[in-house]
Amino acid sequence: RFDQNYHRMPLSTVTKLLDFGNLRHLSLFIDDLQYRYPENMLNDICLISTKLQSLSLHSDNDTYSLWAPSRAFRLDENCLIWRIPHLKSLEVHVRFTLTRPILVLLSELSLQSLTLSNFSTSMSTQSPRLHFPALLNLSLTARVSRVVDIVQTISFPNATDIVLSLYDEGPIQEHRTTFHTIYSAFPASLRRLHIDVTFGTMEPVIAWLGPGALNFDAFVRPLQSLRDLRELKLNVWLGEHIDGFLELRNSDLRSLIPAWPRLWFFEYTIELMGLPIPTLERDDPTLDTIFAFARAHPHLLHFFLTRMRMDPLPADPPPLEDAARPLEGHGLLWLKLRGESANAPSDLKPIARVVDRAFPRVSKEL
Repeated sequence: RFDQNYHRMPLSTVTKLLDFGNLRHLSLFIDDLQYRYPENMLNDICLISTKLQSLSLHSDNDTYSLWAPSRAFRLDENCLIWRIPHLKSLEVHVRFTLTRPILVLLSELSLQSLTLSNFSTSMSTQSPRLHFPALLNLSLTARVSRVVDIVQTISFPNATDIVLSLYDEGPIQEHRTTFHTIYSAFPASLRRLHIDVTFGTMEPVIAWLGPGALNFDAFVRPLQSLRDLRELKLNVWLGEHIDGFLELRNSDLRSLIPAWPRLWFFEYTIELMGLPIPTLERDDPTLDTIFAFARAHPHLLHFFLTRMRMDPLPADPPPLEDAARPLEGHGLLWLKLRGESANAPSDLKPIARVVDRAFPRVSKEL
């Protein structure tokens, strides 16, 4: 760990620390409020540690904020962290401006994992895409428009894991095409996809519900083309509840039944800045549809929905229908379904018994 005390250390001492044992992996923390020129320190370290294979860079201000941006690092194309010759994994969790020249330098490495957080972008030209053939893991945390800049600039044809944390506080009329642009960059090799989206409260309601507003079709259904997907996690955080916005209805879940035959992890949640969206009487997914989804995904181990229609069942439910019998012995391990019922908790016991019968190994939360 290196912090503001680094500049008090003789460079010879730092050299011994970094060179001993041919250092391969380094996680570096910088107090950028105390250290005046952290970029110089980074260059010193890169000059010494030429055999690094992984580098993780953090600062005191590595948590993004919609309203209180912190000091940006001057990590331009002259910074040596983009030129470490044997680097396989790079994480940059500081505020900086990502440019095409920086991406050009990174494309010349054999990066297998790239994580960038809290960055802005400055892409001056729309030249041919830069290729990252060795890249397997890509993780980006930034405004939606900045992620679009990156996926329009680079290609990652062999990536298996993508994690996106997106946020935007402005109008979202254009986001139907925005997500189409992002998804079109995803390769068929993708196995694991996590997307967190945070929308602020700076727009009128009509912007959410207009003809260009983001809806379930634009947000989720295009992902069905990723036939080899194993893990899908989609979390939406809203500054205010707009009735019907991005909600997963029973018909929507049914439309996903043919998708992703090797899926083992599925999560779709909508939260109101940390609180669940209120459940109303509507076309929320039913147990029948959930069972049908599980039947079509025999490898499913984890299933989580924010909403479910809590239809009461008879106190002594009949045996499962013939069509549901293949669920007996299904390997699902973790099931979480949220819903509201006007009935007493004891009225939900029939639902629990049906779930127990369908998923005997499950740890359930109803």
